[in-house]
Amino acid sequence: MTQHAFIAADLGAESGRVTAGRLDPDAERLETRLIRRFPTGSLPVLGRLRWDVHRFREQIIDGMKECAGLFNGEIRSVGFDAWGVDYGLLSKDGGLAGLPVSYRDPRTKGIPDAFCESFPRRRLYDLSGVQILEFNTLFQLAALVREDRRALENAEALLFIPDLFNHLFSGSRISETTIASTSQMLNCRTRKWDAEIVRSLGIPERLLQSLVTPGTALGGLLPELSRRTGLEDCRVVAVGCHDTASAVAAVPAEGEDWAFISSGTWSLVGVEGREPVVTDAAFAFNMSNEAGVMGTVRTLKNVTGLWILQRLRESLPGASGLDYGAFAGLAAGRPDFRSLIDPDDPVFFNPPDMAE
Repeated sequence: MTQHAFIAADLGAESGRVTAGRLDPDAERLETRLIRRFPTGSLPVLGRLRWDVHRFREQIIDGMKECAGLFNGEIRSVGFDAWGVDYGLLSKDGGLAGLPVSYRDPRTKGIPDAFCESFPRRRLYDLSGVQILEFNTLFQLAALVREDRRALENAEALLFIPDLFNHLFSGSRISETTIASTSQMLNCRTRKWDAEIVRSLGIPERLLQSLVTPGTALGGLLPELSRRTGLEDCRVVAVGCHDTASAVAAVPAEGEDWAFISSGTWSLVGVEGREPVVTDAAFAFNMSNEAGVMGTVRTLKNVTGLWILQRLRESLPGASGLDYGAFAGLAAGRPDFRSLIDPDDPVFFNPPDMAE
């Protein structure tokens, strides 16, 4: 059988990476090589925390150039995954209407309570299956409706972060289901946009794009990018575009008696099944049901992951050069349980100085 070579571009809230891989079906072997890693992170622009997706794009292009000569030049596809909830708006000419706002921007403070005055929380949970978090796409859009409705009326399309990179590299305008499910606007049973939720939000419905499942080929690289990367026969494929969907799809487990912890800036703790769990108990515990690869559902809880350490690296003197192993070593040398904190306390969500 033919060996398949490909590129994976994975974007996280702290860093991004470009990896080349080759699957040998005969040997049942997957070979991967990390080609490039680069910092991401948000930055203040015009009063908002934003993602510099143009810089991320250039880093990915440079990584793809380095991949072009690998595996005898047999690379045939590239896929993008990223964190959930955040999005970019396209203008009518197809360009990006401003840098995407980060979910850690404070614009959504108090928005869930205001939205749920007219849309009951239990009904919202029953339809979407998604835990109510202040930064969900639904509440980001509700905040934008309140502060700058014209931006939505002038926009042509809304694309989640990995969908945006699919667009920047292939010209496609789609929403992949795993990333769309993080928005709290997708029906957890039908995996279609939920008309009741969307209409209550009051945004132009044209902004929401057609939904596709993981594995959908979106087309070749744009001609300019084929020339720049040296990849003339490379397609863009919608993978499990939510990074957690791809991570859990890669867990080497069989059967149904296993759980996962996928840890990055956030840690996602849960199980994978076939049906959403939207019981009263799941609602009380604020559990989430996200779409997975191959039609699965991940029932999980979002908890703080490495975020506090990421921010400590910025604010502690001399810490910027420390990796996580060094942090662990320093912690191991200190007295146990001298202090206890609740990592999910709102005070740690995005303080000016994490060490303080």
